[in-house]
Amino acid sequence: MIKITHHAKGITRFFRETLGLELKDHRQSWGEIDLNFNRVFLQVWEDQVEEDGNGAKVQVYWKKRRSKSRGYDKRIEHLETIERGAVGIGILCEAINPQSAKRGIKTFDDEQLLLLGDLSEDDNFRYARIVKSFPISELEDSTLIRDIEKISSSNADPTSKRAEIITRLGQGKFGFAVRQLWNHRCSVTGASTKAVLEASHIQRWADSNDAQRLDPNNGLLLTANLHKLFDAGLISFDDSGKMLVSSKLSQAEQEIFGVIGKRLSKKPSAETANYLSYHRTKFSE
Repeated sequence: MIKITHHAKGITRFFRETLGLELKDHRQSWGEIDLNFNRVFLQVWEDQVEEDGNGAKVQVYWKKRRSKSRGYDKRIEHLETIERGAVGIGILCEAINPQSAKRGIKTFDDEQLLLLGDLSEDDNFRYARIVKSFPISELEDSTLIRDIEKISSSNADPTSKRAEIITRLGQGKFGFAVRQLWNHRCSVTGASTKAVLEASHIQRWADSNDAQRLDPNNGLLLTANLHKLFDAGLISFDDSGKMLVSSKLSQAEQEIFGVIGKRLSKKPSAETANYLSYHRTKFSE
C-alpha cells in the first residue's frame, strides 16, 4: 500500500513555493492546473488508495457529495483537463478525521508525488490509476521541463501528448540515478547546492534509445551555467575527463564562466567515455 513518506504542513505554501501555483481558494481548493506544463496537481487521500489486480488506484471524485464544498466543481474541471490530455499528478494527504464530511489535512507528502494514469469509475467513485510514485526533485529537472514544454506545444492529439508526457515523466529516475552516480555533487566543480545542480544527458535525449535515456552513464551532474554551455556544445570533455572549451568563448568569457583548466572530478567510465565521444561530434571547436 502506498504510504506517506514525509510529513509536512502548509499545503498552500507548498503549492506556491514548490510548485509555483496559487490555490484559488485556500479552504476549498483540492488542486490546481499548471498551464505552463500541461499538468494538473490533485490532492488525494492516503486512506482512499485501493489495490486491485492491476496495481493501485486512488479516488479522485465522489458521486455522493458529503458536503457543499466548491471543491467538487473545481475537481470536475481538473478531471476534464486530464481527459483532454493533461498529466495528472497526485499529492498524497492524510486526513485529520477520515470520517468527517469536511476533511482537513493533517499531513501530506512533500517528498514523493504520484504519477496518475487512466481514469475509471464505478457507481460511487471516479478513480485515477497510480502509474508510479516519484521524488519531487524530478520536477526540478530542467531537461525534463523543456521536453514537456515541447510535447505540450506540439500538434499531436491530446491522448498522444498525454501518453508521451507520462513516458517522459517516468524517465525522471534518470536524474536521480545521475545524482547518485556523482555523489550529489557537480561533476566538475564539486558544488553540492541542490538548487543549482542539473542532470544533463551527454547524448541528447532526442538522439537516444530508451535504454540510453535511462542510463546514468549517459549523464553528468552540472551547475546550471555549465549545463547550458554543455548542451550548447561550447564545452565538452575528452576520454580522460579534461574539459574542452570552444574557441567561440573569448578568454574573458572563459574566465567569467570559470571553465579554464577544468576537468571532471573522476575519470569517465568506459560507458561514459563512449557517450562523450558522441558529444564531441556536437562540440563547437
